[in-house]
Amino acid sequence: MTLQVRDRRKKKPMVPVRAEDEGADSHAAAAQTPSTLSFSQISSDPVKVQYLTGLPDAATVLFLEALLSRFELRYHYDWTVQCVPLVDQLLLTLMRLKLNYRHTDLGIKFNCSKATVVNTFTTIIQALYDILYVGMLENNIPSTAKNQTSLPDCFKPFPSCRIVLNCIKVSVCNRETLAAQGRFDNQSKRRTTLKALVGAAPNGVITFISDLYGESVSDREITADCGILQHLRPGDTVMADEGFAILPEGVSLNVSSSVVGGQFTQTTTDSSHRPGVVCSVPFRG
Repeated sequence: MTLQVRDRRKKKPMVPVRAEDEGADSHAAAAQTPSTLSFSQISSDPVKVQYLTGLPDAATVLFLEALLSRFELRYHYDWTVQCVPLVDQLLLTLMRLKLNYRHTDLGIKFNCSKATVVNTFTTIIQALYDILYVGMLENNIPSTAKNQTSLPDCFKPFPSCRIVLNCIKVSVCNRETLAAQGRFDNQSKRRTTLKALVGAAPNGVITFISDLYGESVSDREITADCGILQHLRPGDTVMADEGFAILPEGVSLNVSSSVVGGQFTQTTTDSSHRPGVVCSVPFRG
């Protein structure tokens, strides 16, 4: 079902200014007629698109918009955002992710309220997760054979590598109304640290993300509980550290022997203890 969006904003007339009053009146006119950022303003400039969204070009942004438009969006606040076109809702969301703009700042840029920004961001994030991860990746982790079609040269000594696993930590602000607060370990009165297991293909594409767990839960416990093991098949190799040594029968663990700057630099396979140089797999948390 295609989401129908309408722009209900009323355009304000231009206010003529006298030359002698240009300095003062131009600021007043700008305050009366806010400049609204839109994707159409940047779509022809790849540098601006990449800087604001983190995506390579306008075509990729429009592809995501087309995916979003095929589904009925369930807005976080139970009211539909109609003052911002769908492509600009996506732009707002990507700018928040890429540049960490605050809600108030985005409200100014897109000429909308803070509530609209929150409603938009939360809704689009959930929709992208449902479409791109749940719909496409959750039960479709690329096989070893699929990985070999885009295997980096530094992974050629490890052709059976199915996935690279690592746990990441994120720090979030506490909320008094957080129903699940009791499950997590408070690091302070204002922040909580959570953990998730992230998996990436050898070419760096993230192919698995677990639910969030409290910081005290070990990597081993998360691996056993999150469902990643059911995706692995005999003959697969997993690249990780020793905390993940609970793999199914027939699945090998390639343990990193040293880590420099958060990057795998050397590994040793359990079966042959053959060292090799491995390139970094970026985890973009």
